[in-house]
This record gives sequence, structure tokens and C-alpha cells, in this order.
Amino acid sequence: MHFSPQYVYSVEEEYYVLLVHASSLLEEVDARSNAEQLIVPWESWGPLKTRILPISMYDMHDRQPNGHVYGTRYVWQEIVEDVHWSARNRLRMWDFNPLALQRALSSSDTPLSPSEDESQAFSTTIVKDSQPTIIHEYESAFTQRVSTTLPYRDVIRRGIFVDANVMVDRECVVLKHRSPDPDLWNEIGIEILCI
Repeated sequence: MHFSPQYVYSVEEEYYVLLVHASSLLEEVDARSNAEQLIVPWESWGPLKTRILPISMYDMHDRQPNGHVYGTRYVWQEIVEDVHWSARNRLRMWDFNPLALQRALSSSDTPLSPSEDESQAFSTTIVKDSQPTIIHEYESAFTQRVSTTLPYRDVIRRGIFVDANVMVDRECVVLKHRSPDPDLWNEIGIEILCI
């Protein structure tokens, strides 16, 4: 995977997060450990063992993704709307745990496309390896087309909140937040979400 040094970034530029299991990359390094110079070609690990996903520039903090990683989970506050300098967010999690994916796929409750049922607290979608993320060279800084296929669960909490702190562990996400309702601004909510 190569970047073009002539590429000019713009304000409308999409940002991306590259997610990979550390063990996948370390396997490739171990296989080449006797080499005098260690070069791990993208083609040997990237397309099948990573997922590159677009993230809004508004979900960034100092040009870094405003997310939290624990094990195989990446959790962040996705900005839904920005009203008078007060962002209204929703919680989003990408879970790359192969066991959680198998469990979700074997459950008849987990859709393979987003649920429109607003009565549910969460919308969960399974993104399989047969659904690649493709970034074309003509719309990015890459010099060639990039395709990644690591499967994951995409979980979105439907409720909107303002000014939140997020903590994540293997089983739960703790969300401390304010209500988006200005009349309830001084009330702090704490949720423990086992997702």
C-alpha cells in the first residue's frame, strides 16, 4: 500500500481508520524473523486481515480518531448533528471479535443489514468478509485501489446524547453523558451497556 506524495488534502477529505488484529500482523513478522531486512508486503496481510473504514472529520480530535480501543472493540461517539457548537452524538462500536461474530451470525435476531426498528435500543449489523471496503486511488491519497475484508459487528446505540465520556472493556461500555434536552442539561446519565 503506497501513498502519493503529490496528493493534496482538502477540507472535504475523508478520514479513515485502519483496524487490524495485532496477532495477524505479528504472525507475518514472525514468519519473516530470519530476514536481514523485514518487509511485510501489504498483499500478504492487508486485504484479508484488516478493515479500513471511513470516519467523519467531525469525529476526529486533533486529527486523530476520537475513539476507544479495548481488545477487538473500537468504540466512539459519532456526531449526528452539531447545533450551536453543541454536538449531538450517538455511540457506535465496531467489534472484530471472531467469537462474537459467530454468535451473532448463529442468532436469528442479528440482521445482515441495518434494522429500521426504532423501538430497539441498538441497531446491530454484521459486515461479512464478502462485503469489502474499497477505496479507489482516484478519490484518496493511495496510489492504488485498497480493498479490505476483515468481518465485524457494527453496533449503533439509537439514543442521542451530549458531552459524553466513554469507557470500554471486554463485555461492557460505560457511557456518562448529558441529555440533549437543554432543560435537563445539569442532569448526568450513566449507562452500562453490555453489547
